[in-house]
Amino acid sequence: MTGAVMAQQVSAATNSGINRRRLAFGVDPQRSQQYSLRQSRYDAAAQDISDWAGAVARSGRTLAVLDVGCGTGSLLRHLEGKPNFASLVVSATNFYEKTTYKPDSYREYVICDLTKPCPELR
Repeated sequence: MTGAVMAQQVSAATNSGINRRRLAFGVDPQRSQQYSLRQSRYDAAAQDISDWAGAVARSGRTLAVLDVGCGTGSLLRHLEGKPNFASLVVSATNFYEKTTYKPDSYREYVICDLTKPCPELR
C-alpha cells in the first residue's frame, strides 16, 4: 500500500467521524488508547453476553440483559459490536438522569435508586 493510498483511507475514516484506531476497543470515544484496562471489563462482559445470546438464539429465543448503573452506555457500546447483538434485549437503570449513549436502544431506561423498591422495573 502506498503512502498516498493510506493517507486517503485515514482521511476518509476521519472525515466520516470514524477512526477506530483512536478508540479503545474500537468503540470508546472517551479513550484515545487502543486498549484500556478499565474498559476491558466491558469487552469481556460483552463477549460473554454475546456468547449466551448466541446459545439462546439457536432455540429461537432472545436474551434479556439489565445494565444496572449504565452511566454513559459503555456496556451497550461494546455489546452492539458483538455478533449476537440482534439476539439481545437490553434494559438499563441508572441512579440519576444522565445523557447516555443511544438511550433509544434500550427496551427500558429507568432512573431509580435500586437500594429501595423500584416498581418501574418489570
